[in-house]
Amino acid sequence: MNHYSGFTFLEILVSLFLLSIALFGLDVIHLRTLRDTQSAWYFSLATLQLNNLSEQLHAMHSESELAAIIQEWNMQNQNVLPKGRGSVVKNSATYQVTIAWGNDSAPCTHNHIDISGCLREDIPLAVHSLN
Repeated sequence: MNHYSGFTFLEILVSLFLLSIALFGLDVIHLRTLRDTQSAWYFSLATLQLNNLSEQLHAMHSESELAAIIQEWNMQNQNVLPKGRGSVVKNSATYQVTIAWGNDSAPCTHNHIDISGCLREDIPLAVHSLN
């Protein structure tokens, strides 16, 4: 009787199959990490844009400057965020500021952070009186 040592073809195929599944799992994890990193980047940019507008609104001297500030801010939003857009609504004591990016066209009722998302913030009116 001959005794052969080593791996059979079937054992090699099974081990290659298991290795390919493990590598596929690593690829999925890598792609998910890249997507999450991109979402975090967009969130950081949107937060910076909200802070930028907040500072400009607090430095504003008259209500007539508001339209120009919003227009310039929206141009910046379009440059730094994919399909970036923002809106400002003046309430009695605050400005309700919304910034959105990506393909999400639904109204921003709550903060949503992803590849497409939006942030919403209430900014108190400046202490000095506006004309």
